[in-house]
Amino acid sequence: PFLLGLLVSWVLLSEYSSPVHIFVAASLCTTSAAITAQLFSELKAHDSESRLVLDAAYIDDVIGIFVLAILMGTALHERAGILDTLTLFTVGVLFFGAVIWLGKHCSRYMTEIPILTMANSKLIFPVAVIFIMSWIAEMLELGIVAGAFAAGLVLAENEHNKLNAEALIKPLETIIVPIFYVFVGMQVNLKTILEPKYLFLALLLSLAAIFGKLATSYVVRGSMNRLLIGLGMVPRGEAVLIFISVGKILGVIPDSIFSVLVIMVILTNFVAPWGLKRLAKVPVGMSRS
Repeated sequence: PFLLGLLVSWVLLSEYSSPVHIFVAASLCTTSAAITAQLFSELKAHDSESRLVLDAAYIDDVIGIFVLAILMGTALHERAGILDTLTLFTVGVLFFGAVIWLGKHCSRYMTEIPILTMANSKLIFPVAVIFIMSWIAEMLELGIVAGAFAAGLVLAENEHNKLNAEALIKPLETIIVPIFYVFVGMQVNLKTILEPKYLFLALLLSLAAIFGKLATSYVVRGSMNRLLIGLGMVPRGEAVLIFISVGKILGVIPDSIFSVLVIMVILTNFVAPWGLKRLAKVPVGMSRS
C-alpha cells in the first residue's frame, strides 16, 4: 500500500514536496484493528484468519505510529536531511525498544510500590506513565503521540494496570471519540472533493489502499483463505484519521489532500464489510482459487 500510494501521489501531486507524498503513502498502510475485530467477531468459522489479521493490524499500528513520529520530528524541527532522518529513526528504534523491554521486565514490579496499592492511588501509575512517556518522546523530538502509544505498550504488559487504565479512559472515550470524529468531519471540504482532480485522486488512492492489502495477503501459506485475510486488512479507521489530522495540524497536508484521505478511509470501510460478509460462507478449501 505504501508503494502504490507513493506512486499515485508522485504522479497526481507532483507539485507537492516529498513529506506530502510520504504522509499520503503512509496513511494507506495502517489497518484499523478495532473495526477489523468487530467485522471478524461474526466470522466464527475463520478463527485462524482473524487472529492473523488482528496481529498484522496491531503491527501496522506500531509501524504507523513510528512513521508518524519520524515525520513529526522532521516537520516540527525542520529536519529534512538524510542524516537528521536517520538520527530520528535510530532514536525512535531505541525508544520503542526500551519501552518494550520496560513493559516486559519492570511494569509488574512498579505496582508493588506500597503507595500504588492504596485504593485512591491505583490510577496514579497509569496516568503517570502516560505523562512521563509523552514527555520523554517530546524531549526526543518524536512527538507526544508516539509517547502516548508507548505508554499503552507498557501498561498492556501488566493486566492490573491495563484494567485500571481502561477504567480511567472509558468515560473519557465516550465523550472525546465522537468529538474527534466531528472535528475530522468539520475539516473535510466537500467543495474541493467534488473537483475532478481530487475526486479521481480519492478513487485511485482508495484502489491503492484496497488492492495493496489484497496483494500482501498472497504471502500467506497453508490452507487459510487469502482473500478473506486481504479484505480483513482493508479497513482504515482511527489510526489513519489521527495520522492525517496531525499532518494537517503541522501544515504538511493541505486541506484538499486531507479531504481526499478522509474519503479513502470511508470507502475502505464500505468495501471491507461488503466483501467479508460475502466470503463468510466460503469454504476454506477454496482459498487457493
